[in-house]
Amino acid sequence: MNFIFRALTNTIRLAVGRAGEVGLFNWNDSVFQEDDQCFQNTWFQPKTGRSDTMTFVHDANTWLLDYHVSMAGYLITCGSKYMSEPVAKEGRRDTRWIFPSLHKISPENISKHITRMLKQLVGHVDGVYADVSSHCWKHGATDDMTANEMLDIVPVLQRGAWYFEAESAGFIYIAKRRNDIRAGKALAGYDNIKANVHAPSTDLLKGMITDEKFLALTKMMEKLFEFLPFSTVKTDSLFSYRNVLMGSVLSNFKEIMNELGKSNSLCVAVVGTANRAGIQLVELLEWGDYVSIVYDLCVCFNLSS
Repeated sequence: MNFIFRALTNTIRLAVGRAGEVGLFNWNDSVFQEDDQCFQNTWFQPKTGRSDTMTFVHDANTWLLDYHVSMAGYLITCGSKYMSEPVAKEGRRDTRWIFPSLHKISPENISKHITRMLKQLVGHVDGVYADVSSHCWKHGATDDMTANEMLDIVPVLQRGAWYFEAESAGFIYIAKRRNDIRAGKALAGYDNIKANVHAPSTDLLKGMITDEKFLALTKMMEKLFEFLPFSTVKTDSLFSYRNVLMGSVLSNFKEIMNELGKSNSLCVAVVGTANRAGIQLVELLEWGDYVSIVYDLCVCFNLSS
């Protein structure tokens, strides 16, 4: 399992972007928005020179397409290789690139690189054909959005960055974020794009496990996500996102182990770090069930997590 490839593909698909644009995705513009329970970032298009707010929510159906799980897998298994690279300088600030190995590559070469990775799947993955290219995600993601009958055409246009020739500044200002979140929900498989979406989080375990075990879990998360920038103190923009990443992995851990095997790099890293923190596998699985149950209750009663 190539977790950086999974994170790349999920990011490009959900952003309805051109593959070459993913090299400019950075942590500096990232925040976990508690009110909307979404990871929010900025997507820049060199072709048009425009930047757009982009939101990513928990997938409604499967961990395989879940943005949080894919980013957690990337950070846990590849963080030491990629995130430890020197911070790049841009203007007056230090920029922390999400995929620093791609940043110095031209957009055209990024697209070619990802297309080559995709073509390696031909004959091994159903639905991936010889003429596949990185641009297929932009078309496929658009089809996924238009398949949702609740989603109007305007959010589709905005998510894919296809703008009206004559925009109303007031309309864009008022409706853009709402439209982006609704389009993001459609991409994440939600039928009702107007319903509140919640993110699985280890915060749901508070009061369900002992303070001692919760502290051990916190230490475990600090180690697993040590390469996640801006997540050290409560005032950091991604502090709570660390809990969402861990909660997303825990709530799907049984399925991940069944699908990938216990010897997979993600499973080995999570179980090994847990053991060193004094947490057993049986406890991880039990906590994953707890997170799933409480999460389902939040969804059922439309509560805030």
